Amino acid sequence: MFMSLSTEMAARPKRSILLNLSLQELMERLAASSDGLSTEEAERRIKQYGRNELAPRRVRPPVLSFLMLLAGPLNLVLIAAGVVSAFFGETSGAIIVGVMVLTSAILEFVQEYTSEQAAQKLARQVAVTATVLRDGAPTEIHMAEVVPGDVIHLSVGDIIPADARVLAAKDFFVHQAALTGESQPVEKAPFAGGRPENTPLPDMDHVVFFGTNVVSGTATALAVETNGRTEFGRIAKSLTAERPETDFQRGIREFTRLLMRVIGALVVFIFVLNASLHRGVLNSLLFAVAVSVGITPELLPMIITINLSTGARTMARNKVIVKRLQSIQNLGSMDILCTDKTGTLTEGQLAVHSHVDAEGNESERTMELATVNSVFQASLRSPMDAAIARHASLDLSSYTKIDEIPFDFTRRRMSVIVAKAGRRMLITKGAPEGVLEACTRLELGPDGADVRDMTPRLRAAVLDEFE
Repeated sequence: MFMSLSTEMAARPKRSILLNLSLQELMERLAASSDGLSTEEAERRIKQYGRNELAPRRVRPPVLSFLMLLAGPLNLVLIAAGVVSAFFGETSGAIIVGVMVLTSAILEFVQEYTSEQAAQKLARQVAVTATVLRDGAPTEIHMAEVVPGDVIHLSVGDIIPADARVLAAKDFFVHQAALTGESQPVEKAPFAGGRPENTPLPDMDHVVFFGTNVVSGTATALAVETNGRTEFGRIAKSLTAERPETDFQRGIREFTRLLMRVIGALVVFIFVLNASLHRGVLNSLLFAVAVSVGITPELLPMIITINLSTGARTMARNKVIVKRLQSIQNLGSMDILCTDKTGTLTEGQLAVHSHVDAEGNESERTMELATVNSVFQASLRSPMDAAIARHASLDLSSYTKIDEIPFDFTRRRMSVIVAKAGRRMLITKGAPEGVLEACTRLELGPDGADVRDMTPRLRAAVLDEFE
């Protein structure tokens, strides 16, 4: 394991030194400006740097894939047995063996080919775009057309299309767990100076990385590295190698070797025994070959393929695409499977159950204020904000956002300032203790019409309701 990992790491290209240069030097190296590129220059750079796509996995032609399935260890033994049978006049036996081998290979090929096509169709449906400055104007292009030197506009929900240097940002947070393992979104901000070349990825808060996604705020960034030169691209290159042999394939190969040794030993033994009994050399050889063909499991490849295909169809009904039939056996032989649960085995989403006032009674006013706060919030959003926004069906056209105060760990609150009918409101949410600390009155009732002064009794009731 240590040797293979070391070899893989050595095979990866070195990390780009451009990302940690000072901003001025980076601009000079890329011949870039804050106004972006012209269309002609962008086309020239696509030819120079290539399209912004990860290295694709090498795909075999369908004919070659079928021939490789046909040339499996067990199939080769059966083909050899069929050839020998045909040579000694056992035509019917040879035909039966050939039909079994072909049927098995065809079944496996059809299953794997259709699964591969389904996976590629899903990939084509995800067309990721990016907004860049071209000829001085924001232009939406396919992510594959982004080149080094492009100025990219980023906002909530965008996937970062390149390893890029942040030029400007406001309340800008990026989720990069897939690359660095950080569970929480990371704030990114512009930095004009340089950083050491070996700066760890989590410490590069002035850089956004290809494949990560924006969870809050807006930013402008300068594309520095694309395609295989990105951090994700460096990892992807190590994944394009030929997939290793599964335990199931290894077991079939070992079984085939054992079968060949047993057949070889039996043929020699039976031939020598019959020859020593003076039954004729030709008759002894024919009898030995007949025994070897008889003990060869002609149906075994078909039985294996049919069983694995049945498993693949069962998994397909549960919305799982099986691209390699042999992987089913590996999955079935697991005793313990460890996986990251949230977002994979579960939806990873909260849902609104109820919205109440300080006394625990249903309150539409509570839902209205919570919705205004969550919808107009531009800074880092929590799963609770997303749940509120999904649940509410309120018309917020009468509200206008004025500004907001992002959450910080001193206030432990986040506030949005909005205007409605000429009246301005500051709507705050946060830790109960932090919010109650700022409260002098509270609203009760479905529409919040019952306004009361905050008393120690009511404060205790609020905390009780929260608990």
